Amino acid sequence: MDAPNLIPGIPDEIAQECLIRIPYDSFPSVRHVCRQWKQEVESNPFHSLRKASGLAQTVVISAQSEPSLIPASEQNDPKSYTASGPISYHLALFHPDTGKWARLPMVPGLPIGIPLFCQLATVGRKLVMVGGWKPDTWAASDWVFVYDFMTGAWRSGAPVPGPRRSFFACAASENLVFVAGGHDDDKNALKSAMAYDVSSDTWIPLPDMSVERDEPKGVFMDGKFLVAGGYVTAEQGRFRRSAEMFDSMSWTWGPVEENWLDEDVKATHSCMALNGRVYKMKEGRYVAVREGDTWRVAGEVPEDARVSTRLADAGDRRLAVVGTSCHGGVPVAYVAREEVGKMMTWQRMDMPPEFWGHIHGICSMEL
Repeated sequence: MDAPNLIPGIPDEIAQECLIRIPYDSFPSVRHVCRQWKQEVESNPFHSLRKASGLAQTVVISAQSEPSLIPASEQNDPKSYTASGPISYHLALFHPDTGKWARLPMVPGLPIGIPLFCQLATVGRKLVMVGGWKPDTWAASDWVFVYDFMTGAWRSGAPVPGPRRSFFACAASENLVFVAGGHDDDKNALKSAMAYDVSSDTWIPLPDMSVERDEPKGVFMDGKFLVAGGYVTAEQGRFRRSAEMFDSMSWTWGPVEENWLDEDVKATHSCMALNGRVYKMKEGRYVAVREGDTWRVAGEVPEDARVSTRLADAGDRRLAVVGTSCHGGVPVAYVAREEVGKMMTWQRMDMPPEFWGHIHGICSMEL
């Protein structure tokens, strides 16, 4: 007996064209319509067709504070805000195509917000939140939480193997989340590394890096986990310019590149990968891209986004920046596309007041 059509009376090819046009936040509801729809929207061919048709949507996900804001009318400086009570943290979604902002559901068991300084990574259509400080005690956690955009639900993951670490490098491949460095509860810098397999909910040990790296930055590109910057225990705060890469095919670390970073070593927090290249902030005002052994300026960031700047993939070969004009200032978001031989031209995206919190983590994914 033939299986029923996706939509009765309509050829499946036409029904697919309808289904690939649904917004990503409708996936959880669509899965419950019938077995055929569930199988369809969860299949890789469905999402490949959605992407090939230009219908996949990129969202930027940020971990940010949520202060109770004093209205601008009650302040002397309308360009800044003041917290009026305890600060909690939440996850926000930014849509570069529409400029809209939204929130992810709260994590069950964390009613007062997500961990401070947690790391974010995406694997497939899942968001993985790793580590961070516990909201109530600010003690380092070994927590892992996974949000599935297909089901619209959170689940707990296997805890990060000890020691509990803070300020570590984190990045994801197609199926693994990599973690390296950071420091333990005694402020000792670490050189250990590991990978989290989201599908099997297991942690896999990696060989140690060549050197301890506290507060490094991690990005994944071209099959390699790049860990840049950081400092050793004996040199607190003296960031290094070196970087090393873990090859996920050979399962080995490559040689250390001593001068991979330029003089802006503290700007590693802004590093991100886009289309096989690494971008970061330079001199506090430019976006630079790594080309060969040098950093080339690709664009000048608007003045009101040059403090606490974070970079993210905005999809369709675009870059998103979120930053402020001063510490404690109102954050703003911009999106730009790099064109060969031209400086980036930025488009400002409005940010509602309820999303004016300080951003301490950012990533993006295509849905």
